[in-house]
Amino acid sequence: MAININGDDQAQDEELFRSGDIVSIGQKEFSLQSISLSGQEVRFVLIDELIARLGYQNKDIRQSAVNALVKIGPSAFQPLTKALSYRSVSIRSFAAVALGQIGDPQAVQSLVKALGYVERSVRGFTAAALGQIGYPQSVKPLIKAL
Repeated sequence: MAININGDDQAQDEELFRSGDIVSIGQKEFSLQSISLSGQEVRFVLIDELIARLGYQNKDIRQSAVNALVKIGPSAFQPLTKALSYRSVSIRSFAAVALGQIGDPQAVQSLVKALGYVERSVRGFTAAALGQIGYPQSVKPLIKAL
């Protein structure tokens, strides 16, 4: 089964999103493992759709979106750091989760900034992401956030 990112039906997306790692955009299907070979425009459409799903109430959809963003890897880095400043608490929280799992030390500066957000869930997921990355310069900001 494929993930169809063109539909607006969240219930349909929930059913499809659990299914695996083929992404359908219009009439074309792309493997998440090879999406970086499919062209920059496709990657950014897919990444934006996945980031939007970080805000879904269904935890399985959020986790599937995180997993897909992590599989996409470096191409998702910039959109995910931008998502750390979105209005949605859920999107900010799970963008931090994805950045932590990607593990790129370049995310540290954006994640340290997110430690200052008011919402406890955002701060908690951000602290966990910094711990996953394991960059030594994040220790002082983590201690300060306590």
